[in-house]
Amino acid sequence: MTTLLDRTIKVDYLQIKHLFNSSLQNKGNLSRLLNLMLLKNWLARLEGYMNNYSAKRQPYCLAALEKEVLISILIIHPNNRRGSCWAISIPLVIQEPIFNSLTDIKKALLKATLEIKAQELENIILKYPIKSNEDISIARELGFQPLKVYRTWSDKLDIFKDNLGSKSNNYTNSLKWESLNKINSERVWKLKISGESLHYREIINSQPIDYLNRFNKLTGILISSNGFYKNAIAGIIQKEYPLEKTTYQIVRDLAWDSRLQSELPKILNKIYLYNNEILIETNSKDETLNNLLVNIGLIEKEEKLLLGKSNLIRKSKKSYRLQKDSWESVLGNIQSQTPPLPSPTLDQR
Repeated sequence: MTTLLDRTIKVDYLQIKHLFNSSLQNKGNLSRLLNLMLLKNWLARLEGYMNNYSAKRQPYCLAALEKEVLISILIIHPNNRRGSCWAISIPLVIQEPIFNSLTDIKKALLKATLEIKAQELENIILKYPIKSNEDISIARELGFQPLKVYRTWSDKLDIFKDNLGSKSNNYTNSLKWESLNKINSERVWKLKISGESLHYREIINSQPIDYLNRFNKLTGILISSNGFYKNAIAGIIQKEYPLEKTTYQIVRDLAWDSRLQSELPKILNKIYLYNNEILIETNSKDETLNNLLVNIGLIEKEEKLLLGKSNLIRKSKKSYRLQKDSWESVLGNIQSQTPPLPSPTLDQR
């Protein structure tokens, strides 16, 4: 793809020639990222040629160029296995533009993303800090709608470990922590979508296999057992947004289980003993859960707004209109071959 927005801005898939035209001296981490994205771009194009025969795992990388000089990149990552929903990163600025504003560059990248054919990007989501008014305004202007507000939390105080480090990580007899597997991944999926709007579900379009694919030693589900009856009350899943720090999300049943007051801190303690740089994400409206995180010593970093846009909805509406028009044209062409029969009357004989 090559999108020319004016004489000075061009958006294209990241290519090796773009690196030669840019000054990347003393930018070791950035240079490694760009080289990695060159490879992943090639793999993503290969997955695209295979259509529905393979899971979508590789991201695309778009480059915004000013006079053939690399200014910014944007990464588009598959958000589910089928590739029906893709997550967009915040644009990463390589160097300041000369002829345009950064706003123009960001808008050019996002607009070019929407021009990728719909069968490749049916649904698109992006997540911005809620204070990023400019970025949110650009997204809204291009048709993105707010889906949800999240809070992110970090463990930057020793209070958290002081409160929990000496406590046992054993769970009560009726509760069991299970790693994700084919059986309980459906339960964690149900926890995730419970209470979500229909619009959110249509755009995210997730399945249990999507959470199983992100399985690691920190993800899992808290199960309450009562004889033969098992009930999932909470879970930890990994979220994957391009260029975002490692983030895990807490999902829970709609009904608050008071046992989470004692059990959830044990789960979080295990996570932060493994890596204290991990971010925890929660629903901004879940005040009960958020208050618990405050009480055990986590620090609220910021709120982020999730926005989404569906190309599939527009496509479906167009298809419906065409179908309706075609039936009307067919019915309109049916002409009666005989005179109409007289209507019966109830006149008195």
